[in-house]
Amino acid sequence: MLVALATLGCRPESRTATPGGGRDAADEVIATFGDRALRRSDVLEQLAPLAPRQRSYLTTEDRKRQLVENLVINELMYEEGKRLGFDDAEVERKVQSLRQRLVVQRVMAKYQEPPELTDEEVRAHYDANPGLYSNAQIRVSDIRVADEPTARDILAEVRADPARFAEIARERSGHAASAANGGDLGTFGEGRMELAFDVVAFSLAPGQIADKVVEGHDGYHVIMVTERKEGTRLPFEQVKDAIRVRLRNSAVREGLQRRVAQLKREANVQIDEEALARLNPADAPVRDESQGGAVRMGH
Repeated sequence: MLVALATLGCRPESRTATPGGGRDAADEVIATFGDRALRRSDVLEQLAPLAPRQRSYLTTEDRKRQLVENLVINELMYEEGKRLGFDDAEVERKVQSLRQRLVVQRVMAKYQEPPELTDEEVRAHYDANPGLYSNAQIRVSDIRVADEPTARDILAEVRADPARFAEIARERSGHAASAANGGDLGTFGEGRMELAFDVVAFSLAPGQIADKVVEGHDGYHVIMVTERKEGTRLPFEQVKDAIRVRLRNSAVREGLQRRVAQLKREANVQIDEEALARLNPADAPVRDESQGGAVRMGH
């Protein structure tokens, strides 16, 4: 653990800096090397990601000394690497890739902040969906495609001729497993599918096709209920916590989808389908990370 922690790296300050360097007076120097100083704050910064149990491992004098020595050695080896020319374009590529991933993670976290829901909002959802929150079972056939215009075309087609639902599912559904069965997803109860899917599916009678396309995380759905076994509805107090969780998860997913769609619209994203068809992943260079990022061509 000490070696792994030390490789995180730190940036000790020069010993010739103005005393205190703008830091708190308690930020004492723990070690010096060359013209640089390793301060208490430098060490604590490296400990910040560790859980309390991991930090407790470092309470003995020997382990603290080893940690400080590792941080210093890591800094010295970094300087040696720069002298040898290892701080090159390949390292910068990895740094940029990591920076992008970290920034995207923070954006995703911001966009996935769940909303606060009042008991009244939860109750309103319960009342508006009498087909949900019971032990009812339904059998559903589904046609799933990647884009909404295609889904709308399919919806119009199957509503015009419901007897062709299974045939069209086999031909056009992007969900291979259910497409092979004519779109049949089997029998299930509330909670197995996404909330938006359940809201529509559990409102349908046997043989009925939904009058609208349902957007999900995996595409757009055209839904038909083929069988239905009614059940007893559960009391609100028994399901309100579960409803709150489902509503929050649904709001997060839908909010993220809206924001991503907005970003794509604003950037006017266009994909050249012919160029995409010519793209062969096997042509990409294969980087051997064990050899310092050396590149060999794949086949």
